[in-house]
Amino acid sequence: MKHTKLLVVALLVALLACLCMSAMADECLHPTRTQLVLLSPTCVTKGVGVVQCTTCGKQLDTYDIPATGIHTWTAPETKEPDCGHDGYTKRSCTVCGYAETTVIPASGKHDFSAIYAPKVEPTCIEAGAKPWYMCSVCGKLGPKPEVIPAYGHDFDGQPYSIVIRPANCITEGLVARKCKYCDELDIISAGLGKHADGWYNYDPKTATMGGGYTLPYKKNTCTTAGCTAVYQCPICGATKGGEAIAPSGHDVNGVEWTVKRGATCAVDGILVRYCKKCNAEVESQNVGKISGHSDPVFVAGKTTVSGITVSATEGYIIPPKAPTCTTNGCTAVYQCKVCGATKGGDVIPAPGHKIAESAWSWKNGVVADCTTTGVRQGTCSVCGKVASEVTVPAYGHSAVWQVSEVATPTKTGMAILKCTRCGNTIGMQILKYGDATPSGAVNTGAAAAPAASTAKSSKTSSTKSSSAKTTTTKTTSTSSSKAATTEKKVEVASALPTLTADMNGKITVKNGDKDIELSVMVNSGKIVVVADLAEDESLVLYKDEAAIDAPTAENTMVLKANDLVDLPDEFASAIVAIVKTASLPEAVRASL
Repeated sequence: MKHTKLLVVALLVALLACLCMSAMADECLHPTRTQLVLLSPTCVTKGVGVVQCTTCGKQLDTYDIPATGIHTWTAPETKEPDCGHDGYTKRSCTVCGYAETTVIPASGKHDFSAIYAPKVEPTCIEAGAKPWYMCSVCGKLGPKPEVIPAYGHDFDGQPYSIVIRPANCITEGLVARKCKYCDELDIISAGLGKHADGWYNYDPKTATMGGGYTLPYKKNTCTTAGCTAVYQCPICGATKGGEAIAPSGHDVNGVEWTVKRGATCAVDGILVRYCKKCNAEVESQNVGKISGHSDPVFVAGKTTVSGITVSATEGYIIPPKAPTCTTNGCTAVYQCKVCGATKGGDVIPAPGHKIAESAWSWKNGVVADCTTTGVRQGTCSVCGKVASEVTVPAYGHSAVWQVSEVATPTKTGMAILKCTRCGNTIGMQILKYGDATPSGAVNTGAAAAPAASTAKSSKTSSTKSSSAKTTTTKTTSTSSSKAATTEKKVEVASALPTLTADMNGKITVKNGDKDIELSVMVNSGKIVVVADLAEDESLVLYKDEAAIDAPTAENTMVLKANDLVDLPDEFASAIVAIVKTASLPEAVRASL
């Protein structure tokens, strides 16, 4: 800092000298020049020099003097290393404050003289370990200590003097000896003891007892084994005896055959022989059936059933049955009274129904027409039952377009598609002024109804009506709609027009004090309403009367006049109204 102040003073003096000589400078050609240091550089900062005329003293130019890069260091601070920790030397520049640290590596020469863990002595079953040392300087643990193996049990010379379990005649005894160094036992078997004196005994030949039997002697038979008596030790429960004595077997030597069952026309006969000792049936053999049935073979009787006579020498167990138009009959069934053998019962085929041409009629009086499928049924002339049904498909419409209202520049018109067979309207099209008038015929079925009595099959497929210029889909509801008027609440009028799924017509709704006539067509799930509305009015369908007081996006549907749109099933019996658009809830107006 001292040098910096001197440089600043020198610079000020030089500047004053330059000012004093400025009058002369204008005339001087600066023949000689010298360089003066205005600000000396340091280790990290640049200095400033000036070029000055030695004649007139005028400063001609300035220049930078680069930083020296040579620090002025403080005395070093040193920390000596040890065996496990690094040391260091630190110093800093007194001018710029730059610090420099030099690491002195640890020596790595530990003094493992301090005990970290003492010696562990081994036992018979657990290993020990030598002492574990650590460095007395830095505390680093030395290598893990060497393991001292367990030296094991020592039973040499020790007697088996410890009785663990005494022996008896059924359970072996256990004795043990003890380890010299610990309480570990070496256990071995001492073997079985002897049975107690006095086995029970019994002599079946002399029927004498020495102490008694637990199970008596059992004599054998022809088919079952016997056994000797069973005896038991009174101490341990061990048993002996009970040897099996084999069955003696049957004896039929010299025995005659006996008839057990005589032979008949139905079953074989059976001959048997019986054992001389136990009288059991031992052997049997079959004797063949008697040829031919017993006399008389069939049960006698006489009857007449449905014109079939059974003779006096034959009787039936199942009578004959005459066939009907649809069920088979059969001949009588006869049976042997001895063996039960049967004969007869032959099938008499059913002849089938007989239907005259004049016996055909319409079922339930429903006659097939353009849209209705009918069923022709034939009655059998034999049994009087309906024997056949034939489905007659609907003929289908045969329609032509007719203009019912002519379109003008101020009013829309209407064309209808009317069937020439039944006279029903099957389609409608709104006509704007300048639209081409629809023309041509539409035939959706046969030109005439087929004769039901000549039809060969009762299986039919339905025919769907279609129109030339209208789009239709199936609808499942023919419920009526009601027309009413409302601003905040619709007041339902009585005797309102009823709309069906395929109706075209006009209805009248009240809008304030005036009546407005609407042209409405509901056809195959579609609806179009022709109406002239004011700018602030909307055409609304209310799902039911409850929706009038609480309209929502779910129970209220806003229509656009003169557009053909889908009519959801849940709105098939809706209430039609013209309302002020502003009176509708925001959620309902969102659909506009």
